[in-house]
Amino acid sequence: MLGAVAASTALCFSPSTHPTRTFVHRGVSNSTLPLSNHGHSFSLLSSTPMHFSSHSSRRQPLFLAQAASSSAANAEYVEEPATKVKFQTCLNFPGCSNSLTLFGAGYREKVFAIIGVKVYAAASFEKSLQIILVRDVDGQTFWDALSDAIAPKIPASTSVDETALTTFRGVFLDRPLKKGTFILLTWLNPTKLLVSVSPNGFPSTVDATIESANVASALFNVFLGDNPVSHSLKSSVAEGLSKVLK
Repeated sequence: MLGAVAASTALCFSPSTHPTRTFVHRGVSNSTLPLSNHGHSFSLLSSTPMHFSSHSSRRQPLFLAQAASSSAANAEYVEEPATKVKFQTCLNFPGCSNSLTLFGAGYREKVFAIIGVKVYAAASFEKSLQIILVRDVDGQTFWDALSDAIAPKIPASTSVDETALTTFRGVFLDRPLKKGTFILLTWLNPTKLLVSVSPNGFPSTVDATIESANVASALFNVFLGDNPVSHSLKSSVAEGLSKVLK
């Protein structure tokens, strides 16, 4: 997933409150790099390294340097090319006191009767994921797909995890998710995940707080782990991080 350095880079990538961002990079061992000047903290450090590669992505997404033809440095939006959904490059998220910077964007596709159908566009920020639906989806269907992806990543769930999953599930039950709905998943720290949903533009409030380190970690790995639900998102994030590593 790391673009130019895909084959030689292993990233440790997880939400944390550590004040720096740490990469494990072949040839640059134990390097600690700041990723922004917004004052918030997000650590790319976890107990399980995640190896990113770009070969599985069907289409390489564009990143920040390609966002504007005349002045990329001043671009305010990045367009995910497969869905044409635009994401702001810097945002304030509900429940998060500092603005977050975009790392990359991609899309989620499901195959029905051998035909690929795009379901949503997604963008990864420093400690948040923004999803924008590009088709109508029933809330139960959305949760079932997400739950099926999360469950294998929590091999021995505890009562805390089950309570967290019940709270998480409650956000989507009996809720029609129309095209254009925004879903925000924000990792305040390794044990706390904020969920916000809005059918009318960017959410302004938090719908639920998920308090489980296992659930938060599993969700993060669903999107940026070894077998992500969106290879294009993972590839784009790695491309963005590789620009930082240069």
